[in-house]
Amino acid sequence: MLKFASICPHPPIIIPTIGSSRDLERVSKTIKAMERLAKIFQHSQPETVIVISPHGPVSYHDIAVTMSPALSGNLKAFGDYETEMNFENDLELVDILQEKCRERKIPLKLMDEPQLDHGSLVPLYYLTHAYRQAGKDYKPKGGKILKVVPVAYSFLNRQINFEFGKKLFEVCNIKGKTKKRRIAIVASGDLSHRLTFEAPAGFNPRGAEFDEKIIELLEENNT
Repeated sequence: MLKFASICPHPPIIIPTIGSSRDLERVSKTIKAMERLAKIFQHSQPETVIVISPHGPVSYHDIAVTMSPALSGNLKAFGDYETEMNFENDLELVDILQEKCRERKIPLKLMDEPQLDHGSLVPLYYLTHAYRQAGKDYKPKGGKILKVVPVAYSFLNRQINFEFGKKLFEVCNIKGKTKKRRIAIVASGDLSHRLTFEAPAGFNPRGAEFDEKIIELLEENNT
């Protein structure tokens, strides 16, 4: 059953071992928000987290879901040689999702991609931080190790992506299969990346307008 859902940012600089003191000061509101979200995540005690990331194997033709049994990732590409995370995949849930997508002819592709990207790792760093800080495995209700199902963004049309979202919700609540399983969905997302000349996509004067519109729609629950 779906117990938690959120949209999360994933800038590596919000991680203390990556961001400079100046960076961390500038993103302090984001960090505090992620810490508050982590408490809600803890309280919901999910057993499986479906993480949708724009930095996975993105495709124009299908939706990629990782089928690798063991998942791991680090942030060495950003200068952090300390942080490393390891999870098991929820292969039963992956099988059910594949079956349901096949019924609706939603183009889903299974990928053998055991490496977690930073779009997944940064949110998971905060959501599971309290457990790692205590020096123990993340064991939610029932004592089971947390499982992760990585899903990549797709450039398929909006209707197909919307149908996939409905199937995700259905899979989280299938009676007798996943109904008793506590599931979380985390959508790891970007804004415009166009606010400064040093931004990844360069500066665009409408970048701020785009970002503000996204925030407005989220606040109005108009998604």
